Amino acid sequence: MSSAARTSVVVVHWNTPDLLLRCLEGLREPREHGRVDVLVIDNCSREDGFPDIGELPGLRIVRNPGNHGFARAANQGADWARGEFLLLLNADAAISGQELAALEAALDADPGLAAVAPCALGPGGTLSSPAMRFLDPLNHAAGLLGLGRSRYRSDQNEGGDDGAGLAGVVDVDWLTASVILFRSAAFGELCGFDEAYFFYGEDEDLCWRLRRRGYRVAVHHGIRVRDERGASAGQVPGWAQRQLYRGHLRFMRRRGGPLAVLAYRVVVSTALVLKLVSGRGRSAQKGAGPLAALRCIWGRQRLHTVRN
Repeated sequence: MSSAARTSVVVVHWNTPDLLLRCLEGLREPREHGRVDVLVIDNCSREDGFPDIGELPGLRIVRNPGNHGFARAANQGADWARGEFLLLLNADAAISGQELAALEAALDADPGLAAVAPCALGPGGTLSSPAMRFLDPLNHAAGLLGLGRSRYRSDQNEGGDDGAGLAGVVDVDWLTASVILFRSAAFGELCGFDEAYFFYGEDEDLCWRLRRRGYRVAVHHGIRVRDERGASAGQVPGWAQRQLYRGHLRFMRRRGGPLAVLAYRVVVSTALVLKLVSGRGRSAQKGAGPLAALRCIWGRQRLHTVRN
């Protein structure tokens, strides 16, 4: 690892070889100039699910013997990282050296910020923000019923749901972990992600713990990076939905204890039943949809409280 690299980049990958190559190509210039070191953690992709990258300067690859999940693999990478900043980058996203430098500048300008993330440009140029409200039973139920994007921090987003009318850095509740630049010291202080989350929920949980420690997190509306969000999870929609609700239940237990979990189950189940009754509960994805979600919510979960 280069001692001159200011930012350590950790890319967690699973079965998206073409997107991984695009992701690494975006980092080619800063990697070749020693500005970043890059570690790819592959969570046991199929043989045809991992590209032939070869040996490149500033790039290291670790292939896990099993799928350890996003949270554990990201922590595995963070243990290796030595840079002042830690960039967690999904393999289905791509960031340039110039965009990374702008994120670094945002942290340099504000010592109270622990993390900053850019907006995302998806397929067809769709613009979206990583900024979210903390989960509670009512805002999730409202979202399920189509009553607005209630988990988005629209109160701080006068430019609309995608943030198109905003510029600069805006504080938010939490950031989805697709492209996030952390202060390595703050990430380490909290011992990184809670590895009881496989994926979904670990990002919200970490941002919540950071804010409890007095740190802030923000979205940079002036930076927009390419992001195919959900390419890995989309390969297994029913299983991904189970992980989503498992993460929600764990986070509710973390914040409010058993009563919060019960309130979440009752309120969100009511919203799911209303979707079914109204005929809006069909899902084209096998193993997904309201009925599957209800089974996830009321199934047995290991929701024990953990450290930090």
